[in-house]
Amino acid sequence: MRLPSLAATLVLVVLPTTASAAETTLDWSVADRLSSPASVQKEAPARPLALHVVLTGPCPSAPRWTLDGKPVQAVERSGCAFDLPLGTTGRHDLEVETGSGDPLREQVDLRDLHVVSLGDSVASGEGNPDGLGPRWLERRCHRSLRSGAAQAVLAAERGDRRSVVTFVPLGCSGATIDEGLLGPYAGIQPDRRRGRLPPQADVLDALVARRPVDAVLLSVGANDVFFGPLLRFCRGVENCEERRFDPAHPGREAADPQAPTAAAAVDAALADLSGNYDELAKRLHRVVAADDVVIVEYFDPLRDQDGELCRAALPGVSRDEAAWAERAVLQPLNEQVRAAASRHGWRLVSG
Repeated sequence: MRLPSLAATLVLVVLPTTASAAETTLDWSVADRLSSPASVQKEAPARPLALHVVLTGPCPSAPRWTLDGKPVQAVERSGCAFDLPLGTTGRHDLEVETGSGDPLREQVDLRDLHVVSLGDSVASGEGNPDGLGPRWLERRCHRSLRSGAAQAVLAAERGDRRSVVTFVPLGCSGATIDEGLLGPYAGIQPDRRRGRLPPQADVLDALVARRPVDAVLLSVGANDVFFGPLLRFCRGVENCEERRFDPAHPGREAADPQAPTAAAAVDAALADLSGNYDELAKRLHRVVAADDVVIVEYFDPLRDQDGELCRAALPGVSRDEAAWAERAVLQPLNEQVRAAASRHGWRLVSG
C-alpha cells in the first residue's frame, strides 16, 4: 500500500541577543514527520525537506539566502518567516544576508532516522486499530500506528528536535519466526485475492538495499510457543495443562490419544525457540548491525494493575490455569528473549 508522504519542515529560529542584527543567534528544529497513519510509507523513501526560517527583531526587506554556497529562493510567510528548500538530510551550511552587519551563518545537521519494526501481534498493534471499522494500516496483519513499537518511535521523534523518523511497521498479528519473519504468512485476516505476505526479513532486505536502517524493533516468540492457542484452549478445557493439545484446533481437547499435553507441547516449543532465534539472528545480521536490533520482553497480561494474578485473565480461564501459563509459558519465554539478546548482541527492553 503506498500512502501519501508528508514533507518535514525544519524550523530555524533567529534569536537576537541585542538590537543589532550582527549579533543575532540561530536555533533550529524540525517538525515531527509521524503525525498520522498517512505519514507511514512502506517504501521508506528519503523524502524532501523544507527549512522554515523565522527572523526575530527588525525584519529585513530583502534578505538573501545561501545554502551550501548556492543562492536559494525563499518563499516569504507572515511574521518575517521564510520557507527554503533543503532537499536532503545531513549537514548543510545556511547563510542569510540581512543588509545590516555581517551575514548570519549556521550549520544545519538534520538526521532522517530509518526505523523498522518486525514481529507478531505485539509489534503490529493488535487490539489498537487506527480507527473505527476497524481501520488498519494493513488489515491482513492488524497493523496500526498505535502499536507499542509505533508509539515508541513517535515518542523518540518528539523527544529530538533535530531529527525526523521514517518508520516502516512490518509486524503481523499471529506471526512466528518461521511463518511471518523468515517465511511467508497469510496473516491473521487472510485475503485470498492479495495472497500471502512476503517474509518480513525479505522486506527488510529490500528496504536496506535502498537506504540503511538505523534500528530494528523486534517482538517475536510468543506464537512460537502457542501463547494465543493456549489461552483459547484453557478457556474451553478444564485443567488445560494436563489435557491433549492440538494448537491448530485449540477450541477442544485433541482427539488423537498420542497428542501431547499442553504442558509437554509448550516444553518442546520452548526447547526449539533458542534455535529459531539463532536462525533469525543470522538473517538479520546480514543487513543490520547487532546493536541496532532492539528486542522487547513480553508484558504480563495475567496480572492486574496492582501486580496481583487476575481472578479471571480471560472468561473461562481459571486462576490456577493463569498461574500455570505465567510460570510455564510467559516466564520461560522471556528468559529465551533475554538469552537471545545476550547471545546475539541485541539491545534488550526488559520489564
